Amino acid sequence: MKKYSFILPLALFSSLLVSCGAKTLSEVDGIALAKKIQAFRADSSFAYKTDKFTYSINLSGDSMGNGTSKIDARIIKGEYIYYNLVSSMSKKAQNETVYVYSKDGIHYFAEDDGTNKTYSELSQSAFDAALESNTSGIRNTVIAMADGVYESLSNFTEASSSSSANSQTSTTSTYSFASSGDGNLVVTWDTTEKDSETNATSHEVITFDHYYPVSVSEVIKGTRVSSSSSTSLDGEGTMNFAWDTCSPFYPDLSKYTKQ
Repeated sequence: MKKYSFILPLALFSSLLVSCGAKTLSEVDGIALAKKIQAFRADSSFAYKTDKFTYSINLSGDSMGNGTSKIDARIIKGEYIYYNLVSSMSKKAQNETVYVYSKDGIHYFAEDDGTNKTYSELSQSAFDAALESNTSGIRNTVIAMADGVYESLSNFTEASSSSSANSQTSTTSTYSFASSGDGNLVVTWDTTEKDSETNATSHEVITFDHYYPVSVSEVIKGTRVSSSSSTSLDGEGTMNFAWDTCSPFYPDLSKYTKQ
């Protein structure tokens, strides 16, 4: 029996979505709002809005200065899955798109691996199993990524100043806050690292709305020196969450082979 499943890589990245009308906050007010968002996540009644959601991540470059990776995942619980991965960051390039959906009373599993496009018609039990197994993997990954964004707030709420330096690691950080209203927070974080091995800068923007993380963006530039060579650090990453939102995509099955 064919197993209708796929693997969503747990890639830690980092996306620019500055809310319209955001106003600059003082450090005191920005940290207070960040702590309020942390408390929202820590509340025992907290729950992610994952009955319907959209998640995307776009990476360009890495510590070696090469490769790209894009992921788009869309879920409607019990009804629909869309998952697209295009990546050149591993030794073997990846290009995969998966659909699990129903149309006109027929349940489908369609897959495009970049070379072959195939689809199958599923029984109700196989359709339910495909939705459950794949939704669980995607949902767990998205929650892990979102939790990481919440945890990143400790970099600011536990700091004593908006400009800090660490003499041991030769790292200097500055950050600022903006908001368009209660539950909305935009944190801009700039870091410079200089020592005998690294000379690099990073610019990161983290956005929350209605107390939920909605985006992270990061740009890293610089060089890393080893005993025999110098390596360029040149990477960009964006990640977006759309909670309780999903606009489905469907395949053109006339271009697919039925299995």
